[in-house]
Amino acid sequence: MPDAAREFLNGEDKRPRVHIGGNFMYGVADLELVAKTPDSAAPGAREANRAMGALRFYVDRHRMITVRARLLQSTDRLRYAVLEGTMFRDTVDLFAGLIRALNETFADRIDEVGDCLDDVEENVLEAAIRNAAPCSATCAAGSSK
Repeated sequence: MPDAAREFLNGEDKRPRVHIGGNFMYGVADLELVAKTPDSAAPGAREANRAMGALRFYVDRHRMITVRARLLQSTDRLRYAVLEGTMFRDTVDLFAGLIRALNETFADRIDEVGDCLDDVEENVLEAAIRNAAPCSATCAAGSSK
């Protein structure tokens, strides 16, 4: 592994990017959406989320190394797939498996957000119905003016 890649994996820079060498690549992916924090409204939570969601990686012909501040659902998905016997042709195929796991995790998160929005929408509509005056009284009052 090149020294620059080793230093990069041990660094703290969170800016998304990819460096490509002759037969290797390394970089960082910003996975803020898949690194959930308990209180995303807290001051500094967005930056903490980004820090925890930064996935550093190195891939060459013989290995794939990932480094992150905490476990991510996507890396867990890939780990379980490997433990369950999923075979990969090479490290590029393994990296593609990580990308697929990331995609699945993003899709799950988007579904969760959609469900939350549906709940909010339903609560707003229910509140509007509860607070609305009966139509006949409103229409009668409006026609007498």
